[in-house]
Amino acid sequence: MGSAFYRVSEIAISEGGAKRLRVSSNAALDQDLDIYGDAAEDVLEGLEKEFGEWVLGWPWHRFIYLSEVVPFSSSLECLWRRLRLPWLTPLFPRTRLERLELGHIAAVIDKGEWFEP
Repeated sequence: MGSAFYRVSEIAISEGGAKRLRVSSNAALDQDLDIYGDAAEDVLEGLEKEFGEWVLGWPWHRFIYLSEVVPFSSSLECLWRRLRLPWLTPLFPRTRLERLELGHIAAVIDKGEWFEP
């Protein structure tokens, strides 16, 4: 991975609050790094400052919740993820959001245009 991945991962850590040990090229913003709401908006602002306004035109709504107010079932899932209670896993299947991995974000930046993961 090149410098774009390094910068994207640093933004996820500094702006999104991601744990450095969890950051990898296949880590998804929402599902793996728990970045959503205000943290997601902070990450988008960091990406915009670093790479330009064009990143704001990506279909972020498909991959992360940009609002702190998430749908009820997703709110319960967020609680499950925070508590890390494995016995709750069957009760809260993955959200309907698509995965957007840091490696893909870096690849799009390197290419200079959005393409599907």
